[in-house]
Amino acid sequence: MFFESRVYEIIEKDNTQEVVNYLKSDDWQSYQAVGCKNKNGDLVLAVPDGHIDSPIDELAIVNQTQHRQIESLTWGWLKDDECLRYIEDCFNSDINMGKAYVASKPSEIVNQMFICGCCGEDFLSDGEYQERFDQDAGYGICPDCEDNY
Repeated sequence: MFFESRVYEIIEKDNTQEVVNYLKSDDWQSYQAVGCKNKNGDLVLAVPDGHIDSPIDELAIVNQTQHRQIESLTWGWLKDDECLRYIEDCFNSDINMGKAYVASKPSEIVNQMFICGCCGEDFLSDGEYQERFDQDAGYGICPDCEDNY
């Protein structure tokens, strides 16, 4: 849910083992969505989706080609020997949790949920519009609080 109002660098790997290796490395950053093509040739991404204090503990698994979320995976709870199996299962799943898309630029964030950095309320907005307020990822300024900025 948080990933929908953030912008990511999309990194494509050759296979799920490379995806897992990258997710477990010190190179992985919370602004990066990493994935590979699945058995059907669709690009599937593991996207940091935790709250701002621990964004990489929760992953949204998104089929970027079909614009749908497959799973929400608590990455921080998985044991090392479980990681590859869960990623392979998710990347090749037909589960559909609803429409989803991973934005790689602010103009792609349209009518998504933000948390107001002033009052804390949830509200819908667009990424390009919220850029002017210079808030942390997933946050913005709601219409009721705009006069304060």
